[in-house]
Amino acid sequence: ALRTGSCRRDENGFISRCGVASASHCYHGTTIRNTPPRYGRCKSVLWRCFFMKRKSIFTNVRALTLTAMFIAMSVVIGIFCKSVLNFGGGLFRVTFENLPVILSGIMFGPVMGAATGVLSDLISYLLSGQAYPINPIVTVGAGAIGLVSGIVAKYIVKKRGNMQFIASASAAHIIGSMIIKPIGLFTFYRWAVLWRIPLYLVIAPIEILILCLLYKKSGFRRLIEEANKEIL
Repeated sequence: ALRTGSCRRDENGFISRCGVASASHCYHGTTIRNTPPRYGRCKSVLWRCFFMKRKSIFTNVRALTLTAMFIAMSVVIGIFCKSVLNFGGGLFRVTFENLPVILSGIMFGPVMGAATGVLSDLISYLLSGQAYPINPIVTVGAGAIGLVSGIVAKYIVKKRGNMQFIASASAAHIIGSMIIKPIGLFTFYRWAVLWRIPLYLVIAPIEILILCLLYKKSGFRRLIEEANKEIL
């Protein structure tokens, strides 16, 4: 690669963005010394860069703090809606607890989004004092909401804006709220659980509208853009 000059062209490109000092430095083995040899030199660098990017999100104090805030918001909103907007023994519960979960996935990616959904569901269960055991399928559905919103925002609709919010929230609710969670609740409500589908056809657009309106605010938009820079 040094003879052809390809490393030199990459020096200010992908390799330097991943934290490697220079292409020649990479070639002489200081970067790939401890990486698995079966991947080869170039693949080892790619593997190392991917690992470093994954690791940074868990060592970013700002991201962890905002994620904890999203978890707390989801728990508080869920408890409020269970108390005020709960109809039919929990079957027709109008809630916006998934809004912080979706936002976490959009801002910090699928891993943090899934963690936000799972932890908020577990904490809500512990604080509810319910006698029956936790429903793992519902918890998986809560995690899927953050996971899917993060996948759509990070890999499919990458440009920040209304289209990203619409695609991320819609996909998250279809998979998490309309498919996975009803499967977990089928034991309790049987076929009446299908009423959750038209319910979330109303809830999802409201959450999307809230996200779009918030994005028009300069402070909220700056927060998302700064979070996007920190995880890249």
